[in-house]
Amino acid sequence: MKLKVFHIVARSISYNLKNAVYQASIILLLAAVITGSLLTGKSVRKSLRQTSLEKLGNTGILISSGIRYFDPSLAERISSETGLKTTGLLELDGYCQHFSSGQTASRIKIYGITDDFFSFQGHPGLVVNKGEIAVNERLADYLGIKTGDELIIRFNSISSIPADAPFSPGKGATASMVLKTGAIFTSANSGNFSLGITQITPMNIFINRSDLVDADGKIPEINRLLLENQKSMTVDDIYKDLCSVIKP
Repeated sequence: MKLKVFHIVARSISYNLKNAVYQASIILLLAAVITGSLLTGKSVRKSLRQTSLEKLGNTGILISSGIRYFDPSLAERISSETGLKTTGLLELDGYCQHFSSGQTASRIKIYGITDDFFSFQGHPGLVVNKGEIAVNERLADYLGIKTGDELIIRFNSISSIPADAPFSPGKGATASMVLKTGAIFTSANSGNFSLGITQITPMNIFINRSDLVDADGKIPEINRLLLENQKSMTVDDIYKDLCSVIKP
């Protein structure tokens, strides 16, 4: 008996149904995986970008002297030459201890700043009063710090001669201070400021640079210079301007 076209198609579908279902399921699964990966990647990129903005703020270019120091007036000279907003700071590694509870936090960042630091970051109303410190939320939560609490801060002695240099007078020497917490800053107002390449939220202490002293008993110089994010300025442009204003 001659089969009709309908019966041929029906039998063909019935015979290949199992393989067709498998292929359709695999296609749907792969489409879901690829779509999920794209959405996750977009979310991760957005999260990383947001984290970077919280840490860097308005910083576009960093001039670092490593473990050396340079004259704070360089910030004003490079600003006049480039027309960019700048701010200089002293970045130190250290650790601190809650004066009352005795709990300690290691590997903290101590930033010796001036009044223009938070203005540079877009928060002109924020200041760190002399004789006080400000901490970020992560450090405050870790040590249970409240405004008005005192902290013992310890860091390596600030000297123009690196501590690991032979016969360095500051070799192994540490400085310590006891200061009151005047403010607790959030990520929204540069509390999580960081120049390091890491996704870990730092534990920060901000202190007036004039409250610090170097090995000679003077207000220390700076080791980081921040320039605002300006797309019209390239690293090569900044380097040329730096060479024209730097003094031996």
